This record gives sequence, C-alpha cells and structure tokens, in this order.
Amino acid sequence: AAKELLPRRDVPLDDLEAAYRAAQPPRRRAPPVYIEVPLTLAELHRGTEATVRHVRRDAARRSVELALLLQLPAGTPSGAELVFERLGDAGGGGEAGAGDVVCVVREAEDAL
Repeated sequence: AAKELLPRRDVPLDDLEAAYRAAQPPRRRAPPVYIEVPLTLAELHRGTEATVRHVRRDAARRSVELALLLQLPAGTPSGAELVFERLGDAGGGGEAGAGDVVCVVREAEDAL
C-alpha cells in the first residue's frame, strides 16, 4: 500500500531545517531496559529518593555504570514508571540510538 504524503501543518515551511527534520523517518532506537524498584508502602506514601545502579553498553559494547537518582513525590502509586531517555543500551552496530531506561516502582512487602 502506498503511503499518502501530505504536508504537515505543525511545521512552518519557512524554517527549512525543521521541515527537513520532520520529513525524515524516525531513527531506530534500541529497546528499553526495565528495572523494578521495590519500595515499601510507607516510602510510596511519604515520598522518597532512591538510587538505582544500571550498567549500560555503549556503541563500542563497553560497559558503563550509571547511578540514576529517582525522586518520588508523596503518593507515588505502585506501577508508576520513570523514564530516563537514551540512557539504556546502545543499538548494535551503531545503527540504532540508545534505548531508554524505565524504572518501574513496585510496592515491596513490609518487614514485620
């Protein structure tokens, strides 16, 4: 099926660079990396800061350790996702851009 090409109304044609970028196909990116962050109900209720360590692979396949700081406001629900754009693994062969790191907040069991 042929794709119908219509001018985009949201890009001013007097800005040729913006029009050119808008006409380009989206750049492929590596898939996201999901990290579960277990927090107690009390931490979710009052809000907290948490540091998550993530080892990513760059385009040369070298490992680089990152410390991601999560600042969670009071009342953050279990299942909330915090996205760190382009801090995930780089795509293979340099063809794809780095993926995202998605930290998923989960309610952990309280220690009795």
